[in-house]
Amino acid sequence: MSGKKQFRLIILILLLGLLPVAAYAQDGNITDDEVNAVAKDVYCPVCESTPLDVCPTQACADWRELIRTKLAEGQSRDEILEYFARQYGDGVLSNPPGRGASL
Repeated sequence: MSGKKQFRLIILILLLGLLPVAAYAQDGNITDDEVNAVAKDVYCPVCESTPLDVCPTQACADWRELIRTKLAEGQSRDEILEYFARQYGDGVLSNPPGRGASL
């Protein structure tokens, strides 16, 4: 392999190595306002009827970071709310979907 081809290969490998860093850096583009727009519709798992966006517990801080990550991954508000409902039940949503006899 010629020196020029080796150089191009090294540059390509270095650039490919930077892709995960660029993807990770996008997490910083999600603002607290964007997170809170979703978090206001999810209740704290510890405090009764307290939305995540105003609750100071560590559990809520963890859930807000999860929301931030999911937004950075490109998930929509509705997809994130569906995730929380699937994982923790409809009771964690401020506006749970009507199902069964409640329709």
